[in-house]
Amino acid sequence: MVLNKERNARISVAWGFIFKIVSLVCPFIIRTLLIKIMGSEYSGLGSLFTSILQVLSLAELGFGTAMVYSMYKPVAQDDKSKLSAILKYYRKIYYIISIIILVAGAAVLPFLKFLVKDDVPSSVNLYILYGIYVLNTFISYFGLAYRASLLSAYQREDINSIANLIVNVLLYAAQIIVLIIHPNYYLFIIFLPITTLLLNVIKYFYVKKKYKDITPTGELDEDVRKEIKTNMAALLCHKVGGVVVNSADNIVISAFLGLVVLSNYNNYYYLLSAISAFIIIIFTSLCAGVGNSLIVKTKEENERFFNRVFLINCVVVSFCTICFFNLYQLFVEFWVGKELMFDFFTVILFCIYFYLHMIRRTIIMYRDAFGAWKDNKIQPIVSCIFNLIVNIILVNFIGIYGILISTILSMVLIDIPWETITFFKNISKYSPKKYIIFGVSFIISTTISCLICYFIPFNVENLIVNMIINLGVSIAIFGLIQGPMYIVFKRMNRKVYNIDMYKS
Repeated sequence: MVLNKERNARISVAWGFIFKIVSLVCPFIIRTLLIKIMGSEYSGLGSLFTSILQVLSLAELGFGTAMVYSMYKPVAQDDKSKLSAILKYYRKIYYIISIIILVAGAAVLPFLKFLVKDDVPSSVNLYILYGIYVLNTFISYFGLAYRASLLSAYQREDINSIANLIVNVLLYAAQIIVLIIHPNYYLFIIFLPITTLLLNVIKYFYVKKKYKDITPTGELDEDVRKEIKTNMAALLCHKVGGVVVNSADNIVISAFLGLVVLSNYNNYYYLLSAISAFIIIIFTSLCAGVGNSLIVKTKEENERFFNRVFLINCVVVSFCTICFFNLYQLFVEFWVGKELMFDFFTVILFCIYFYLHMIRRTIIMYRDAFGAWKDNKIQPIVSCIFNLIVNIILVNFIGIYGILISTILSMVLIDIPWETITFFKNISKYSPKKYIIFGVSFIISTTISCLICYFIPFNVENLIVNMIINLGVSIAIFGLIQGPMYIVFKRMNRKVYNIDMYKS
């Protein structure tokens, strides 16, 4: 079965963007109200608990990704009996995972007080709040969640986005009402497990009706089970690395610097992650189509598309980095005020972090589509250990700088070179020539653009006017420097790569 990849990807990206716009604007409003009405400590608590639960979710072992990958081939072959057997196996494992998360969450309770430095709000019980977050994570895996994997396998991320949009709007509305009418943090977070359960119910019954021929029945062959377990073991390593980047930083900040600093850090990180999420929508929507194409298309066609995607990624990430560099401080000052701002060197570190993190997305997407996690499974573990050790050492000497520098160093010294060499040598067998040319060229041009912005500042007293002017400057400089380069590279690509792999 050849999926209509162009249509599915287009619809998925469209709905993904709508969902992310709502997921950007509404949490922004909620976070602003939470800081203004209840204080930065409450915002910091939410970030800390989310990070702890992300660590506990390592119990999932990357199983969901491995299962979706195992579905690509039977989807392409329209083998519904095999899909049914995979779904049954998926359900069984998710029951086990949910119990592990519940037990592991309880095991953290005695150590919870050591993860927060002295500024817990007196009006809340740390353990009750933590219990609600654990319950929310438990519900996200238990019972109904397994069926949603079919949406990813059939490249219907638009359905995921629509369901998430409906439920999240209800969540955001309820939380805003609580903050305005009766500010109470217990009421504020109790809606999390309620809406998570509602989301699982909606997806479960939609998938059950849409794919009624695929039910959790049958048994998987031993070779399929073995392949899934092998992929799970490799994915665990990758997930550990991701958790250190996304969660351990928050835990270290909370333990060493306190909840207020953690809240301020997450104000900056929130803006960065919100823009990152828009870019990742595209890769998430393309991944199933790429996985399908790796089965039904030739190596040459897949290589052509890989280079095109990476070129577009370079352009988008470069533009976003320049805008971050020019607008970060202005927006944070407008949003939460000068008293909750870091200095400009922190902004530079956030920009470097963003660029390095997002420029890797093309290789990561193709690695996932190839299902080639085991080829570099040691890399995230090495990066994880390095990052955590440097993190704890530097935070004691240079504070918040150390958190960002440790992550940047781990990407520059370990992640990017290791991923690149492994991908081109062992996984794809594609030529790395254009990848290197595009990557190096855009790193240099982005650096030059940011330097121009720094040495030719445009500042007026009104913050809104200042942001508009600096946005215009960012667009102009990007257009003058990156624009011609993109056109040259695109024409060069078109001369050699003239096949559109998404045309059936």
